[in-house]
Amino acid sequence: MSDTEAGDPDRLVLSTRFALAAGFGGLLAIMALAGVYSMRVLQQIQRNENEIRRQFLLKDHALNDIRSQLYLSGTYVRDYLLESEPGRAEAYLVYRFSEIYLVR
Repeated sequence: MSDTEAGDPDRLVLSTRFALAAGFGGLLAIMALAGVYSMRVLQQIQRNENEIRRQFLLKDHALNDIRSQLYLSGTYVRDYLLESEPGRAEAYLVYRFSEIYLVR
């Protein structure tokens, strides 16, 4: 046998190993890029979720204020209607509504 024929199996083994290493390295690179992309997408989702939560809390706070003021005004009207003396009822009404408008 000649020298070129004896070197062919070694060259085939080396090229196979190189192909396997390159394929595995390429697969690892693709996985790393997919991981980086997933982290970016996750960060974007978290930013959107934080903005949605902030808007929800602002609106919820406004609704709670409205609910509280509505309950309070209902209490004032009830007390006004239940007052037996008209003079005291009128004074009570003026006092309570002036209190509301001076605070706000």
